[in-house]
Amino acid sequence: MKLGTEIASAGLADLDTLEIKVERVVGHVNELRGQNTQLDSTIRTLHEQLAVRDDMVDSLRRDLAQANLERRDIRKEELIRSKLATLLSKLEVLEG
Repeated sequence: MKLGTEIASAGLADLDTLEIKVERVVGHVNELRGQNTQLDSTIRTLHEQLAVRDDMVDSLRRDLAQANLERRDIRKEELIRSKLATLLSKLEVLEG
């Protein structure tokens, strides 16, 4: 009878050990799920920030393109004024 009791006790001890191990694994899995949730939230935040920055880059590119067009217009205007000044000088010489 003693041997049967020892076997039963050993089986219970093994079950207790197994239960402790399972609880640890479940705890670790729950911890990993929590970390996964945090990472998902961080990724969403980063995607939102990236979208905002992409919009800012697009806006800056449009502003730069507009500024380049305005600069070309100013150069054309300066060239026209220079040519007009030259023509006026020539007219003054012819009249003078």
